[in-house]
Amino acid sequence: MNQSENITNDSSVQDNESNDNDQSDQELISNKKKSLSKSKPSFKNSWLNEFRWLQYDKTSQRMFCKYCKRYNKSNVFGTTGSVNFGRKSSVKEHAFSDQHQDAIRLESAEKIIEKESEQLIEKNKDHIIGVSKIVYTLVRQDILLAKLPYFVQLSRELKSPFIADGSITYENEISGREFAFAISNIIKTEIWKELSEAVFFGVMIDESTDISMNKHVDIYVMYPTIFGKIKTRFLQLLALDQSDAATITTKLIRLFQDHDIIDKLIAFASDGASVMMGNKNG
Repeated sequence: MNQSENITNDSSVQDNESNDNDQSDQELISNKKKSLSKSKPSFKNSWLNEFRWLQYDKTSQRMFCKYCKRYNKSNVFGTTGSVNFGRKSSVKEHAFSDQHQDAIRLESAEKIIEKESEQLIEKNKDHIIGVSKIVYTLVRQDILLAKLPYFVQLSRELKSPFIADGSITYENEISGREFAFAISNIIKTEIWKELSEAVFFGVMIDESTDISMNKHVDIYVMYPTIFGKIKTRFLQLLALDQSDAATITTKLIRLFQDHDIIDKLIAFASDGASVMMGNKNG
């Protein structure tokens, strides 16, 4: 064997030894990674069932306490999150910590307040419904709203389930007017809705003057409902700056145009006043 062949063979042996060494290094690194992955503790999902306050963030791979986070506690479970997955005792230690116990008390108190608030709102709602019914009856019977407190007190003495004790008010004349205004808006909305659904409708009007000598037009509408029932409803008082025929006509047309139902108007009726019917004075 000559010197050249010896050099070639030596080089081949060195290459093989180098490849073997590289492969050994890769296997060693791989084994170390596997060993580390096996030895590194991971989060136990079963802890979520055991500790209801515990939360696990998969993105950051950290454990949190939802109550300590909610009430801004300074411990690791309430701030940055814990990565101590190797010891269940660390979770138990947090459960018995002063900050966690304080957060639990705050959560319990908040739930009690929420429950009491819901009960108060429900009680308040029933009372408002009861007073609204009294106001509606007074208005329908032309009884002064100044009498509202007496009727509310009578309902209370009769132990009406809708009227609460004295801790809830809404029983004076001012509140009565607010209720009456709200009720009238609800009724008006209902009438306009039925008019929009009706195939056609008719209008009946009459002039009126209030105690302040302001003139109005009383507007009534008659229409068939979608159920085939004919209804006649008072719609509203329309204030007049002038009481001539042109003003009344313009205001009526504009009112129904604003609600996009003017094309459904097929009939008109009024009293025999000249401003309504006269071809010269009207």
